[in-house]
Amino acid sequence: MSDKTQQKSNNPPINNDRFSELRNRFSKKKNSEYPIQKECYIKDDIDNKIKEFERILESEVELSNKLDDNAETKIQEASDFFNDNKDIIEEQFDKLCSLENDICSLMEENKQKQELDKNYNELVNKEEYKNLASKIKKLNSKIQNLDFFLVKSGVKDY
Repeated sequence: MSDKTQQKSNNPPINNDRFSELRNRFSKKKNSEYPIQKECYIKDDIDNKIKEFERILESEVELSNKLDDNAETKIQEASDFFNDNKDIIEEQFDKLCSLENDICSLMEENKQKQELDKNYNELVNKEEYKNLASKIKKLNSKIQNLDFFLVKSGVKDY
């Protein structure tokens, strides 16, 4: 470095050892998500979500047609739905809250178990396993995107 360059720069010289240490700390390989995604991928569930979205589409078409009905019919249908479903919806909500808690706890425990098995980690860290895990995540992201859109549109509540 020339004297002029050193005079212009007020930065201390770069410590390569420190830089290497930081690079290693922040570029650690993430564990493969394949085991989690493999266990979360249930073909029938994905197929059922696709069918659910198709039903929602049909419902939206049906709603569009019903919005053309008179006010008394709409009020009666809304009242009937409320009375027929309010208790069931409360039960379903409570069950989902319980499932959410149980799933989160068990997933954390499984993650800790997975990190302890070296041979298994070597297998699932192969590129093809990571790619498949990524594809499963993308499937679930598509489902979440559709769910989010339906929430935003007022069709569902997230």
